[in-house]
Amino acid sequence: MSGDVGGVGSKSGDIGSTEIPGGYETGNFTPSLTFGQNAVGITYTVAGQIGRYTKIGRIVHVDLVVQLTDKGSSTGNVSLQGLPFTVHNDMTGWETGFCGFTFWSTDGSSVYGLWAVAENASTYLDVRTQTAAGSTAINLMNTHVGDACYFAGTCVYRATE
Repeated sequence: MSGDVGGVGSKSGDIGSTEIPGGYETGNFTPSLTFGQNAVGITYTVAGQIGRYTKIGRIVHVDLVVQLTDKGSSTGNVSLQGLPFTVHNDMTGWETGFCGFTFWSTDGSSVYGLWAVAENASTYLDVRTQTAAGSTAINLMNTHVGDACYFAGTCVYRATE
């Protein structure tokens, strides 16, 4: 049987084909957390840096977990580093990926929702939050995070390659 399968199959349209334009790849990566792009004194739990990805063509889906035992002494915006592929830079002034996250921290911070965005031409995610329903989105900062904290989430973005 053949026909148009929305560009996912071969160019001839064979439904059983495994050819995908740009290829298909899966793998692991090691995510890390930074404050203000620095990681002075940060330590992780034994299994505290897990990253898996699936890349279909230029679309990358990542799942990651980062769990700290000590947030160290760096200050500034929270970023999750180490994406397996560079984020495409085709949306001037706009982030090109969006991610949903779960966050837990021992410091008792009150955040109302958490998400991350893949920044243009980067290999990191900036973590954003709200401190109250309906409030303006802000960057998650080191002051929102306790020594023992946990981030887990999923993200989809467009890669340069």
